[in-house]
Amino acid sequence: MPGPGGFLDKVTQSTLEGLNVAIAIPERAAGDIEGALVERFRDRVIETVRVDKCNAPVLQVAQAIGIHEEPRDIDDLFSKVRFASSDLVFIPSITSQHWADWKRFFEDYDAISKDRPPDQRPKLLAILRGIDLPKEVTRSVTFRGFRWMGSVSELDVTLYVMERLALRSLTDGQRLLASSVVAKLALGDVDLADALAERSFADILRPHAFLQEWAARYDWTVSTTKHWSAGTSFRMHGVDEVHSAILALEENLSAIDSRIWAAQAAILMPSIERERLKLVAAAKRFLRPPFLLPDGEQVSNAELLEIGPLAHQMVVRGAPREMRKRAFDLKAIRNKLAHMESLSIEDTLSIGLI
Repeated sequence: MPGPGGFLDKVTQSTLEGLNVAIAIPERAAGDIEGALVERFRDRVIETVRVDKCNAPVLQVAQAIGIHEEPRDIDDLFSKVRFASSDLVFIPSITSQHWADWKRFFEDYDAISKDRPPDQRPKLLAILRGIDLPKEVTRSVTFRGFRWMGSVSELDVTLYVMERLALRSLTDGQRLLASSVVAKLALGDVDLADALAERSFADILRPHAFLQEWAARYDWTVSTTKHWSAGTSFRMHGVDEVHSAILALEENLSAIDSRIWAAQAAILMPSIERERLKLVAAAKRFLRPPFLLPDGEQVSNAELLEIGPLAHQMVVRGAPREMRKRAFDLKAIRNKLAHMESLSIEDTLSIGLI
């Protein structure tokens, strides 16, 4: 999957400006953002805190830097030469169960940092997992907050799943359609994309039961918070979209089917158009203009006939039975898609579009 390069550039610049950085990420963030941060700062001295519930944050930071004397408080910590000369302190995965302890530390750290030049104090680089940016960050003078919602786009997921399906016994068209449906359903949840990619083609097109199982895996219920920080909502194309597993719990099947339909329409509508033009070429000797349509419009070129009028003209002009059948089959599939109706696997495979 693509890396978060642009995002990390902003984080790096903030630390170079002497700011502490707090990054809010979803509970189940896509990709290894923590590993990417460590890799980005590999040329700088970075001390990593092992976050726990047993010790106060000030002690956890001191231990990470290698200060063996237990500091009484944050003022005492700042008085240590080793602390003041440190560059970066990385605090990974502060979760909601740790936040009550770290909240006061952030406040105190900001208050003291305001009076210290950046080169006389380490910069904090903290990951808040499953916590949106709190006021201790957003109202702070020395902290800059970022929200990492993931750099995984629908196209990223589609290409990723296509690679996953490369060895499956599917045609290229089936692989593309399956990957597109998975991307529409998974949104930014790469774990769900992985799991769906293991399912059969039929299961991917009818995923409702599996999505309910996925929700149960995380103990989600219909009352579960729908928020990006909880991994139950994703911002896609500027719109907040609820996780498909939550929709399945709510039995909002129409919303799930709408996502499946969107993938099917994007892949199959161009295929129908290509088949229409092939059919026009094959039936050329039966399709002599002009063509009078039921609404009174006259068309002078067979290639301009949409699939419905084309099917009608094939009947009127006495085209062979197999050509007429092909036209009406294409018309039936197109009409379903035009009315935002998702297709069954039988419909999808019946006329050989993919």
